[in-house]
Amino acid sequence: MHTRPVLRLSAVVVALVLLGACDPADNGGGPLSKNAFIEQAEEICATSNARAAAVPPPSLVDPVAVERFIAEVIAIQLDALEQLSDLEPPEDDVPGINAWLATIEETLDEMENVRKGIRDGDQVAIDRANEAAVGLSNDAEDFAVSYGIYGCTTEEEPEVTDDQ
Repeated sequence: MHTRPVLRLSAVVVALVLLGACDPADNGGGPLSKNAFIEQAEEICATSNARAAAVPPPSLVDPVAVERFIAEVIAIQLDALEQLSDLEPPEDDVPGINAWLATIEETLDEMENVRKGIRDGDQVAIDRANEAAVGLSNDAEDFAVSYGIYGCTTEEEPEVTDDQ
């Protein structure tokens, strides 16, 4: 029975679901403002989150179902990543945004390795990939929070009070 690895990866899958897919509006061929970039990225993430949430959760005692679930969530996230990559961030923010997108891509690569480990019954591969995915996912989330893209994270956007 393969329940142990499946339980370990649930936090990473949830994080991936929150990393985000929707059709961004045409930005007219130039860089977006930071606010417009954040707004469009959050729309992409909101759509991706809804799509991923609609994927029926698997039985954690059925590794084949878990493998299919992970593959479906990865496909949704790859679609979101492509859409996020199509956005043109403010020129000064390109290096940070590109690093963020690369980290998301690496996270998805590690989740694919988790999926393969489940398929192959390879606990060592699952553990290694899951550990890497958690670290990468945390890095991606840290950047998104620092940039203000809360809709692509598990963090709540801080409330702004009149005192701030």
